[in-house]
Amino acid sequence: MIHNLLKDEATLQTLFEELDSNLDGEEPKNSERCRRRPNKDRDRYIFHDKLMAAYFNKNSTYNDCAFLQRFWLDKEVFMRILEDLKSKYPYFVQRLDCTGKLGLSPEQKMTAVLQQLGYGLPFNATDEYCRLGETTAQMNMSMFCAAIQELYRPIYLQIPTEDNLQPILSQNAKQGFLSSL
Repeated sequence: MIHNLLKDEATLQTLFEELDSNLDGEEPKNSERCRRRPNKDRDRYIFHDKLMAAYFNKNSTYNDCAFLQRFWLDKEVFMRILEDLKSKYPYFVQRLDCTGKLGLSPEQKMTAVLQQLGYGLPFNATDEYCRLGETTAQMNMSMFCAAIQELYRPIYLQIPTEDNLQPILSQNAKQGFLSSL
């Protein structure tokens, strides 16, 4: 399809005019589609520093028990998941945003998701606590869920084998859950 568009002389001329007008500082002809709300300065650096001081630095404000209550995960599990995400998915690595500033940290992104999942927060509530706008929070949740499924499905989300089944049933029976997985 692109090949056919490039053969059409009128389409090429329009494309070059658009590019030329953008280089000259003029607004493109279809500027209605291109208009966006201005970026908000959400002080994400300040939140990142507070988050790190509260939970992740060596002498953090809150201990591991408080971490577990807040994040619904052991700190060690949180960090292992975060490292797995950063090693495989560029989205979870801090990088420059569209304004040239450092974007959200991986800790902020994962904290936002865990707050949403653990406390049932709507997407727009993460702006106050984690400094993610609603659209970013929505994309963040989608990226996180897709990544977790891809990373851990082969390990944790499979049907148990016969060898795995007996210990699971035994443990469940000890806890009063007879014949249940």
